[in-house]
Amino acid sequence: MLSPEKKDVGELDTLGVDAPVKIVGHVQSIRKAGNNLVLTIEQPSSVDVFLFQNRPSEVSFGKDDLVEVIGKVSEYDGKRQIIANRVRVIS
Repeated sequence: MLSPEKKDVGELDTLGVDAPVKIVGHVQSIRKAGNNLVLTIEQPSSVDVFLFQNRPSEVSFGKDDLVEVIGKVSEYDGKRQIIANRVRVIS
């Protein structure tokens, strides 16, 4: 499977729901939502990224880390968000 083209957070509104997406930005915050994580990624615009965790594990990123997120566009309460397939630290 080919990796999606890198986008800016501001471009998410131009993409359809379920469109594959890749963004790069800094982790502004990390919060728990049940067994899952919600990251706020900042570029300077920000977007929420949902990371579903099938099993408890240590995350390999923290606040202020520069990360690459690959996932799909979703919408909640009229706002774009990303459902992550992968989050990795790139620097």
